[in-house]
Amino acid sequence: MNCTSLTMAGFLGALFMGIPSLADSIAPGILLPKKNTKSISFSPQGSSDIFLLGIMPQGSSVKKGESVAQADFRILDRSIEDYERAIKSKNLEVLKLRYALDQQKERSALALQKYQTALARTEEDQKDFLEKRKARMLAEEEERVNKALRHMSYKQEELNQLTKMYKDDQVAEETEEIILKRLKNELGESEFAVQGARLVAELAKLRNIHRLGEDYATAVREKQMDLEQARKQADVDLEQKKIALTEAEVSLRRLQDKYNELKADREMASFKAPENGILLYGGYVADKWVA
Repeated sequence: MNCTSLTMAGFLGALFMGIPSLADSIAPGILLPKKNTKSISFSPQGSSDIFLLGIMPQGSSVKKGESVAQADFRILDRSIEDYERAIKSKNLEVLKLRYALDQQKERSALALQKYQTALARTEEDQKDFLEKRKARMLAEEEERVNKALRHMSYKQEELNQLTKMYKDDQVAEETEEIILKRLKNELGESEFAVQGARLVAELAKLRNIHRLGEDYATAVREKQMDLEQARKQADVDLEQKKIALTEAEVSLRRLQDKYNELKADREMASFKAPENGILLYGGYVADKWVA
């Protein structure tokens, strides 16, 4: 049996209802249908892989719903099955990407919260240092010097009192000389301690306290930069996830559209008679019958 491939040109038949008043006679025994004939047409949208295996002869009597042609749908059916599998797979991909997008939103929110908390804590530490700790640390360094000065003044006063007391004695004892010598040495040590306390205090103000303030300012700037970078990275990550999801959804719609076209072609290619009548080949175009 010869097979005929149906392309965009398709297959066209007309059903003549068999009533003489609906036809024109152009010769004895020959009737041509008028406009009220029913047509069977085929214009595939998604496939050219449909082959006719047999067509009813022209002039055959047909009943409504009866197939007027038989076709080989094996290739088309395989294509439909392939698209069904592809749609299922793409649906799964879309679901995964939607879940990934939701997860990315949560991760981004948590990351931003972490950086915001770190920045807030660093700013709190800086504020605490500037408003409380710095003044306390400066006061402690001042107290270090003052304490050394007080200790030196005590030694100086003690030395002055003993010197005056011993000067009023008629006879200087050896032990008095030893005591005065010891006090003078202790006074010298106190003076040296005052110098050391002043040096330590200056270094503490210059290095420890001043640099600690700089470190807090630097830490705040770094935390601000970390937060800004995290925001930008979150935007990029979310945008990438959104683009991937959009592309998958577009691809899914295209697969579904193609699948629907193939299914429509499959249904259209059933070639069933729309009414009871006589099968003729041709069409009624511009008030004329074209065979």
